[in-house]
Amino acid sequence: MQAIDFRKENALNELEALTQSVDELISSNRGGDTAIHGFIGERAQVFLSNAWSIINGETKSCELIDDNGMTDYFERGISIQQKACKSNGWLGVDHVLRHREKYPEFHGKYQIPKDFYETYVKIGNMSQSAADRLSRHERNLWNKIQKVKQAGIVVEPMKVTYSEIQPDRIYDTIDNQRKELLSEAEKQNEFAVEAHKPTAKACIQTAVISSVAEGFLSGSAKVLEKRVSGKRFRDFDKDDAKDIGRATAEGTVKGAVRGIAVYLTENFTPIPGVVAGGAVTVAFESGKAIKKYADGHISEQECAKAIGKSAITASAGALGAKLGREICPIPIIGEVVGGFLFAFFANKGFNLIKVSQNSVLYLSDYASFI
Repeated sequence: MQAIDFRKENALNELEALTQSVDELISSNRGGDTAIHGFIGERAQVFLSNAWSIINGETKSCELIDDNGMTDYFERGISIQQKACKSNGWLGVDHVLRHREKYPEFHGKYQIPKDFYETYVKIGNMSQSAADRLSRHERNLWNKIQKVKQAGIVVEPMKVTYSEIQPDRIYDTIDNQRKELLSEAEKQNEFAVEAHKPTAKACIQTAVISSVAEGFLSGSAKVLEKRVSGKRFRDFDKDDAKDIGRATAEGTVKGAVRGIAVYLTENFTPIPGVVAGGAVTVAFESGKAIKKYADGHISEQECAKAIGKSAITASAGALGAKLGREICPIPIIGEVVGGFLFAFFANKGFNLIKVSQNSVLYLSDYASFI
């Protein structure tokens, strides 16, 4: 949605540039009363085309030349000569033929007002027998259109009609285009919301990816821990396999819960996902410590230390998840890997801290501070 808003602002800037350019044309009366609409038409086609390209996420499509040469502007690198001429009622077709005769080296395209083009197609696609039943003027127009086709000349419609590029109508044209651009941006926003709204399926996918990633990392970390202690792979026994399996299972469960927590908080609350992920770490580790204390396996100080460690580990994990998201382009994986690694090393570093029995520092208080 931020990208859509950015494109919308840039598209509207094109309309502002068009308005300013038209102001300059009208104040200078370039081309006089009979030709100024041609210069307005060139600018309208260029700036409006660019605005619509931008709102659709593309680069600018047109570049105005404005040198009274054989090319009025480039559209995607193709030379364009515009003919917005109403004289003689030929839809500008006679001007197209004269331009090609004058510039045989011109291999670009011609554009005429949108309403002219509709008539151009309607009459030009008639069979000769049908054309024979037209009025004299329309039959002559049909003949001119056939000459254009036989010469291999490409004619395309402009984005606006002949009346929309007249000096007394161009500002209304710009206002209407502005409304259409804003409407298009709103449609894109609605589509974005619908396409990316949270779903149960997406939540489950997040949980699965997170659980697999964290389970694998937890099991791998346990293997690495045993190797660092000096144990060789061939010396691994059933107890080692149980330890690795237990660590993998615990990481899998923790990863699934973490994935769900992050997904739900990111989508339904203003709480950042990294905070939710850290809360899962604190909940798991603190829960284990409290259970051990309740069962009489650890002292009050040891329980406090475990809770403090969980807070520090969670903080490190949150930082790692944030960095992982920025570094790794793969959604979820970067957060899981970054969070796990930072939490893992923070946990190992914490174990090096020695707290004496007589110390007045209770790590539970420190955890609350964190």
